[in-house]
Amino acid sequence: MRFILNRIRLSLCVIGLFAFVKSNAQSPKENTEDHIEYNSSMDTENIYLQLSTDDQPTMLAMLRRGFYVYFDVKGKKKKKVSVQYPLETEQQQRSEGRNDRDGGNCSAKEDDDHKGPDILVMLDAMPKKANYIKNDYEEEFHLDLNKLGISISYNYDEEGKILRYELKMPKQNIADAGIDFSKMSIGVVTPKLEKNTENKGSNISFGGVGQGGGQGGGPRGGGQGGGGPRGGQGGGQGGGSSQQDQRPEEVTIDFWFSANLTK
Repeated sequence: MRFILNRIRLSLCVIGLFAFVKSNAQSPKENTEDHIEYNSSMDTENIYLQLSTDDQPTMLAMLRRGFYVYFDVKGKKKKKVSVQYPLETEQQQRSEGRNDRDGGNCSAKEDDDHKGPDILVMLDAMPKKANYIKNDYEEEFHLDLNKLGISISYNYDEEGKILRYELKMPKQNIADAGIDFSKMSIGVVTPKLEKNTENKGSNISFGGVGQGGGQGGGPRGGGQGGGGPRGGQGGGQGGGSSQQDQRPEEVTIDFWFSANLTK
């Protein structure tokens, strides 16, 4: 009888252990927003933030557009203290420089887009300037040489294809001494995109249909029907180019979390 009871107890223990392991394996990560896993900690002098992602569009948004890291010691979503890296203006200048070197030829860019970006190459080309804001004070600083004590670094795990971001922020840059940081909230937000409407009407003025119809529907496009095929061909080419100009919508990062910091 005891043997049977022991077997039953052992079976129940095995079933319970299996259910526990399975439930933990299927449970989602708690500290994940917008495809980014986040963690924060602090010591007597600094706040530390770690971000990581294995989602490539999110990596590109972080590296190309940059983002703000906001700090609110009251646990709200006030954007009075922030660090931005990289800067939008610097990224735009670097992009324009690449276009000039390419001589306006988009074939190289299309090949790169087809192969996918090399994250390590992008990290090597990252700028070294960031921006710090606290209330009405603003300072642009160099990552390697700055008196603010702020440290920002990226690293990429090639094997796991994971991009990691680390920020060290001195407490004195966030609030005055003696402030309680236990309720602090942290925000990670990409800058808003400004839509370029300068060439909005160019596709209408020089569309494939208009060009094709004009060439085919001129003097030769009378009773012989020359305008039909040539106009159709022009329209087809115009439609194809408009499809090629379409780009996937860029990823936007926008989330806040409670840091839950304890010494």
